[in-house]
Amino acid sequence: MKHAWWYHENFFDLKTIKEINKIAKEHQDPNTVDAKAKNVSKICDVKIFNYKYVKHLLDSLNEYIDFINQEVFGYDLYPMTSFQTLNHNTYKANVKGHYNYHVDAESHENIATAKITCLINLSEKKYEGGDFYIFQGCDNKVKELNKTGSIIMFPSFLNHKVTPVTKGERISLALWRKGPHFK
Repeated sequence: MKHAWWYHENFFDLKTIKEINKIAKEHQDPNTVDAKAKNVSKICDVKIFNYKYVKHLLDSLNEYIDFINQEVFGYDLYPMTSFQTLNHNTYKANVKGHYNYHVDAESHENIATAKITCLINLSEKKYEGGDFYIFQGCDNKVKELNKTGSIIMFPSFLNHKVTPVTKGERISLALWRKGPHFK
């Protein structure tokens, strides 16, 4: 692996961001519960919905993930399916929204495992706090993700966190590209 993570600033414009946020609210599945990491503090409003509702908006992102995976990560990945779930996360300052260090990789009981996590900053307004960190021997602040429309991709087994939001609200979309278990 050449890089621990890959980011791209301003991948999405504000019009697309507003459309994704609207779709997340309209199509959230009230019967699906967020599978947050065990024993990890997370204060966040999570709307879970199927990829099929935003496929037309995220197809170019998935092509980009495939390209970056070929160039940077080199993982065996399954294609996204219409039924894969996405997490629309809103971290609010009034409750100091945050998510402490955790990993996204799934347990060995599952047939597939999360290999690449992709986060999109969908915040429509400026916020303070809510910084994104990846831990690799030390805290690495990924300040580029604070820009609306920016994305980051990283191996799902890397520890990462969102610090408390201190003003406004931070909105992000999390999607996972899965594949067969690592060999």
